[in-house]
Amino acid sequence: GGQTLPMKTWRLRVVTRAGAPLGLDDALRRFVFALAGCAAAGVGFLWALVDREGRFLHDRLAGTRIIFVPATTSS
Repeated sequence: GGQTLPMKTWRLRVVTRAGAPLGLDDALRRFVFALAGCAAAGVGFLWALVDREGRFLHDRLAGTRIIFVPATTSS
């Protein structure tokens, strides 16, 4: 579903650039780029500090983004 347990708590979801749910190939590509960014002294995560949209480098390279999921209200 594009969410880990903490992401569900914080109401975040990873989607493609077009807003569609991630497929297995998208998730693997994002993981590989994140692993490389982490191995490069965290440069992939520090990238978010200079990115105009605040996206991590692995999200840019994989064509993914993190979105906020509004809370659902129950009647």
